[in-house]
Amino acid sequence: MSHFFVGMTLAYTFICCRAQTDLTLVPGSSGEDVVDACIQKLSAISLFTNDYGFLKRIALFESKFGSNSTVINANPTGGIWQITTAISQAISSGTTSQAILDQARLSLGNDVTNFADGDFSIPLKSALAARLYVEYIQLTQISPATVYEQAIWWSQYYNLNGQSKYFQTTVTNYEYTNKCSVSKADFYFLMDGSGSITSQNFKQSLKFIDQLASEISISSKQVRTGLTVYSDRVYPISQFDQHQSNGAFRVIVTFTPYPDGGTNTGEGIEFVRTTMFNTSTGMRPLADGAQRILLVLTDGKSQDNVVAPSTAIKEDGVTVFCVGVGSGYVQDEIYAIASDPDSAYAFGLSQFDQMVEILKDRISVQACKIPALVPDDTEVPILVESGHTHYFEVQMPTNGSIELNYTVTTVSTTTVYVSSSTTNPNSAIHDFYFNLQPGVTVVAINSGETATSAVELFNYTSTGPSLSLNGSIFAIGNIETNPVYVAVEAGGDQPLEATVKSTGSNTRYTGEAEQKIEAFAWITVFILFSLLTSALLFRLYRLYTKQR
Repeated sequence: MSHFFVGMTLAYTFICCRAQTDLTLVPGSSGEDVVDACIQKLSAISLFTNDYGFLKRIALFESKFGSNSTVINANPTGGIWQITTAISQAISSGTTSQAILDQARLSLGNDVTNFADGDFSIPLKSALAARLYVEYIQLTQISPATVYEQAIWWSQYYNLNGQSKYFQTTVTNYEYTNKCSVSKADFYFLMDGSGSITSQNFKQSLKFIDQLASEISISSKQVRTGLTVYSDRVYPISQFDQHQSNGAFRVIVTFTPYPDGGTNTGEGIEFVRTTMFNTSTGMRPLADGAQRILLVLTDGKSQDNVVAPSTAIKEDGVTVFCVGVGSGYVQDEIYAIASDPDSAYAFGLSQFDQMVEILKDRISVQACKIPALVPDDTEVPILVESGHTHYFEVQMPTNGSIELNYTVTTVSTTTVYVSSSTTNPNSAIHDFYFNLQPGVTVVAINSGETATSAVELFNYTSTGPSLSLNGSIFAIGNIETNPVYVAVEAGGDQPLEATVKSTGSNTRYTGEAEQKIEAFAWITVFILFSLLTSALLFRLYRLYTKQR
């Protein structure tokens, strides 16, 4: 930890962190971060299919994520999703919903899954009730996927006094205003070109890829992309370093020929894994901090095995979306190909002409949340636009520690959330958080299963000569060998420019760094005092000689 930031003077500050927050379990909690955390928790228990953003949209319209005091005061026990007595009774009387509740109880606990009291002020409990009602009580067909379809369903089954047009307008305006975009990724497309897809549907697939690509900024420094088509053979169309703009990629997509033939999805995935996700074809090294994403599009059951290549490419650090379209795709195969959770990365549609309207924004939103991998002992650049969040993950060594070293070059209001269990930590759910300041911030995190697990945080700035010590060491739970997930949230009115370096060690942190840093700080103060003393003595000498 012998890093430092040089300025007029050196200050050493031990910054106070706050530990283990989970507002999804706190009655009355509200906000978009709370809603996102609830949805993330429900996705992780694998009881639900992809809802195409419906649960979040209901929370937005019903209570403005719980911040609409008029609505909440009128029905305080309904919570963020405004669960009514009718909805609660429908869930309680449903055989399927009770079986789901029994499964959910193992991971969510009795407080969340006990609906007998009729109080849904706990956000996660309210979310679970809404999700059960939508998927297991009222729906007997495919879930509504477009905003229009969801608005109609909501007005017919969820809020009988609601106006579907108002729901649709509110959701559309909010999502357009709060739209995110992938800023830095290697995002590849693998597309089915088999005979069963037909020439017309192949064109619809190309249109979808073109429209999805239009949501990202293609360049060598931002998003790199490419396309391969497969049938019973593999047809590479382009690679990561072949085009440097959205226009150039559009030309390649537009003139991609339809190959016809069988369906060897596994062969296509393996080809992309070994050939396209390779630095020789333009994929960036992990040190560049780019997310690695693959989207697989298929219309039917593969004639070869998809499990082995899908497992391998995900183990290589690539996050995989899988879209099954038409009447021939196999849901279990889609789940095998896609990354976990299936409710976030696996999509099933009945018609090809639905892809642009339904999936373009959904995949774009989910892609923003994919964490980039930060390799050990490598400095990785971070650029986060104001109002946006950058996610990454690092690996913890067994019974050891890691150090996260941030060097910030711009002045920005930035908060860092860290979690050992949540892929996208935020203000509602995290193990601890801290604020970044210009200079160098070093975080030491111990792994382990006991309360001796701890984090210590040090910051070096050029704000003044004073020394201060605040905060404490605290446990962050069991993070042994698990990834540590980090979210860097940039506020203020300008982007954050920084670097992060993760250094792992099989030696647990025991506080020696504090002693070294404190000693270093006192040495620095001694040197500064010596320089000032020498300057003063020299000045006095000059005055003395001048008077003589």
